[in-house]
Amino acid sequence: MTDLFCPNCAKNITEAGIHSVYIDHKGYEKDFAARRIADFESMSIALCKRAGVNVYKIFRKEKRMETIHKVSDDFILKVDSPVQIEDVAALSEAVLDNVVKRYAEKHKNRKFVAALALSPDGECKAIIARAHPAIGYIMREDRALMEKQSGKYNFMLEPMNRLLMNAARYGLHIQNGYVFSAQVPTSREQVNMLGAGINEYRIGNIHKARDNYGLLALEYLTGAGMFAIK
Repeated sequence: MTDLFCPNCAKNITEAGIHSVYIDHKGYEKDFAARRIADFESMSIALCKRAGVNVYKIFRKEKRMETIHKVSDDFILKVDSPVQIEDVAALSEAVLDNVVKRYAEKHKNRKFVAALALSPDGECKAIIARAHPAIGYIMREDRALMEKQSGKYNFMLEPMNRLLMNAARYGLHIQNGYVFSAQVPTSREQVNMLGAGINEYRIGNIHKARDNYGLLALEYLTGAGMFAIK
């Protein structure tokens, strides 16, 4: 990486199953580093430690590197409420309806998303995720920490971001149009969805979002013809 990664990037890095991150030493000299070094040291690295991600600073010309964090040999990753992946019969509206109905009953009022995808072997899969602390954190053990926030950053990972990162982690290709979100995704999630090639999806409650930015982003992106909402 050319820059220090922010806590939001760290959450996606850990959720995607990346094992090691290498940062160019010049990134420490940039304005972003000066402004965000506290967040990087207190949250980004903390997230990597919990998820078992190595972090190094590299000096390319000198062909050497410094260790920022090295995972211990006896590290054991704690996993709480993992993303669900299951086999389904086909890619169809009826199949997605069934998945959504079952997980709506399971998650009740929690935020969750679901999508149909194809595996590298062409098998049909359903992938389901709910909002949850970043991987390595356990809600019942880390609840007090989850309530803390550093500026715009926190330890929670939104469901659509979890779904996107885990799809990449397991080589699943999410099928555009076969995606459901129980409520309006956050503005960041919507941008990530577009980056992943998703521009057509369903929303359970189109009037509910984590914050007003999600609603504004949806209004703008649908108005610009970038999203089609079912």
